[in-house]
Amino acid sequence: MEDRHLVDQPTPEGLAAHARLLDDLEQVGRWLAGATQGPDFPDRSTAELVAMTLQDLKDARALWHGNMTPEDRQEVLRAVFNEP
Repeated sequence: MEDRHLVDQPTPEGLAAHARLLDDLEQVGRWLAGATQGPDFPDRSTAELVAMTLQDLKDARALWHGNMTPEDRQEVLRAVFNEP
């Protein structure tokens, strides 16, 4: 979603929709983490994937909805998308 709707010209509506989507995804992720993080869950690679995905969602929130300056955001996006 970010690369199509937020990179070039984020709108207040787009940012609000993005924040709601992150809320929903994080809620499901926390539910999945509760199910996969216990010692009885047999698949550690799935548990790690859930934990990494939750961290990615937190990072996306910080990038788009945190206190990052527009210049810092552009620098992160350049690094992530490997643009000059």
